[in-house]
Amino acid sequence: MDPLTVAAERAGGPAARVLHLTAVDESVRYLLAGQLAFLRAQGFEVHVGCRPGVHAEHIRRDLGLPLHPVRISRRMNPLADLAALWDLWRLLRRERFDILHTHTPKPTLLGPIAARLAGLGLVVNTLRPVWTDATPWPQRAFWKALDRLALGLCARVLAQNPDDVGRYVRSGLCPAAKISALGNGINLERFAPAAVGPEERRRFRRELALPEDALVVGMVGRFVRAKGYEEFFAAVRRMREVRPEVRYLTAGEALVSDRDGLPGNLAERLGLAGAGVRLGQREDLPRVYAAMDLLVFTSQREVFPRVLMEAAAMGLPLVASDLPGCRRCVREGANGYLVRPGDVGAFAARGLELAGSAELRARMGAAARKLAEAEFDEREVFRKVAECYRGLLASRAKGR
Repeated sequence: MDPLTVAAERAGGPAARVLHLTAVDESVRYLLAGQLAFLRAQGFEVHVGCRPGVHAEHIRRDLGLPLHPVRISRRMNPLADLAALWDLWRLLRRERFDILHTHTPKPTLLGPIAARLAGLGLVVNTLRPVWTDATPWPQRAFWKALDRLALGLCARVLAQNPDDVGRYVRSGLCPAAKISALGNGINLERFAPAAVGPEERRRFRRELALPEDALVVGMVGRFVRAKGYEEFFAAVRRMREVRPEVRYLTAGEALVSDRDGLPGNLAERLGLAGAGVRLGQREDLPRVYAAMDLLVFTSQREVFPRVLMEAAAMGLPLVASDLPGCRRCVREGANGYLVRPGDVGAFAARGLELAGSAELRARMGAAARKLAEAEFDEREVFRKVAECYRGLLASRAKGR
């Protein structure tokens, strides 16, 4: 049994209670479920807070997690933000959690403020910056000011992208003693080449009406402008001018709260009628990746993209935007290529290079899987979170 649980039982008290706060329930289901299950197995009493949506029942019934409704919005809206702050203050005062763990931008801002007002001292944040060094100065200054405010109220900051540790310390947004690298990870048993055999790959491609000899170029992510779908489809169109056997396969849907959602017939508008398949939100992503021959990831902003980790773990060669987060997943010339964001011609050229050589795809795919095994194991991330909690709780106990 975990030492924290043993100590709690000896003291006759309950295990430490932790609230994970996100803006939308989709984040709980698709990004945090594994971590929360691990923490429960380690003896923590885990709760979640978010705006309930279509995934709320799954979280309560299938994940077995208490879900506390919070009127939190992903958009900047002063009145809605005050309502969310009120909800959070009441929730924290009522439940008296030991730790509040915030995820995504809006909870990162409102959570620490509510915790301070409610008298909760232990706030942990998983850092996913919304700004980069390329963000225009006014917006960058605005987001940095909010980061400085919110992170100043946190006890610990866990950076998904290790590069952000030095960036935030140098910028004066967070002291070095408070921030550490967390990394990011996935389930390497679920996302593995052996998880979907050759016959299942052929069967699924037949279901999707993808020709047997097609060269399938894939993209996964929310169907929004920021993910670069317009550039993706434009690159595929250029590839088809040289290799007509190229087809596209995409998976992902925009959230209701997304402001930059794209029309469902975007591919057709861009001259790709009948040239591929656009899937919505999928629960069978390993099969989706297995149906692809390479992944072209045209996103315009990423912290540490799960899509690239998943595709790498499935043994796919990668062509991705040259962004700090993507560099964590792509080793130039080894398991794929990095391309200047928005450069349709370069995406198409690198895609054609891979399309023209099965040997190159196989070599880079093998290197991608090897990198995933070495660096993308989600269990290491989970252990770091649990260790962070134990350290904070132990320090608090000593201070009493």
